[in-house]
Formats: sequence, C-alpha cells, structure tokens
Amino acid sequence: MNAAVVCTEDVPHFGTVDRDALAKTYFGTTQLDGLKALCDGWSPGVVDADLRAPLRSTVPALLLSGEADPVTPPDGAARAAAGFADAKHVVVRGQGHGQLAVGCAPRLVAEFLDAGTAQGLDAACLESAAPAPFFLDAAGPAP
Repeated sequence: MNAAVVCTEDVPHFGTVDRDALAKTYFGTTQLDGLKALCDGWSPGVVDADLRAPLRSTVPALLLSGEADPVTPPDGAARAAAGFADAKHVVVRGQGHGQLAVGCAPRLVAEFLDAGTAQGLDAACLESAAPAPFFLDAAGPAP
C-alpha cells in the first residue's frame, strides 16, 4: 500500500526537491533515491487533477500533531486546518508521530465526535502530556 501511494502521489514530484540541499543533511538523498528506485518498477495509479490543490471543506476536523513528528509535521496540519471551516489543530509538545493514544487524546477525540464540531473543544489536557521515555529495544524504557 505504501508503494502504491508514494509511487503515485509523491515520487512524480521529486523533481522539485533541492537535491544539493538535501545531500547536506544527515540522511542525505538516501530515502529519496531508495523511493525512486522502488517506483521505477511500479505502475502509478490514477490521481485526481486537484490532488495537490489546497483543501477546502465544511466537514468538522480535529487535527492532532506531534511537535517533533518527521512524517506529518505540524506545519502540514496547520496548512490543512486552514482549509476547514470548522477545525481545531492541537500540537502536542515533545511528541513524535501518532497522538491518538497520548494522554487525554482518546477522550478529546470522543468529545469531538460526540459534539460534531471543533468549536469549544478544550485540548488543555494535552498540554501536560509528556514525551515517551527513550528506549533502545522492544522491552521498552528502562525503569
């Protein structure tokens, strides 16, 4: 599934990436080159002409971002939130990717779904969410 999406929606736009600037980063062009190689043998799918057009919607939206998310950084969610008539974007301090199980997020999502609106949604409970402890193996963090 990842290849189907990436090879159709992302890799065709790699020509706009500044490879010289990317080469100076820690990972360099390794991921970019690997994805390009993967997609060289992949038949891209069909995409709507407006795939990259700014999102516009009247559907209520709750967007949860991790402050340190390298996959879907907060600025991407902020751009998406701007296209919703009824949206709340919450950035959870010190978190990475995936906020649904962090602190009070499950309750917040339930409140959002019950209310059917982002208006008045109080996300202050996520301000005290602490980052997960660092660990090196599947056994989790040291005690």
